[in-house]
Amino acid sequence: MTREAVTEGFEEFISEAIAETMEEFSVSRALKRGINGPGSRVVDQLLTQAPTIQREVVQPELQSYREQTFDQFDVILDYADTAGRNFVNLLATPGWRDCLNAYVR
Repeated sequence: MTREAVTEGFEEFISEAIAETMEEFSVSRALKRGINGPGSRVVDQLLTQAPTIQREVVQPELQSYREQTFDQFDVILDYADTAGRNFVNLLATPGWRDCLNAYVR
């Protein structure tokens, strides 16, 4: 499997996860969790701005999470590429099985 195919599949997975998160996220639940008394008035006022909060706060935060996740995944793919090349070089080295067998026993 190519790096491009792996990246494409991972991007699709993360995009679906973020879309699901956006659908399930509730501004009112996030704001009202554990708030009673005078503070609830502020929450009620914020709730009138829920679409704005969703657009200006939640979506950018999820986009940032998406970008960080892709950056971290690139590091993993870089390591896998290097490890794969090193393994191919190891296989091409005469006597590698004897060396491995000495440690596996």
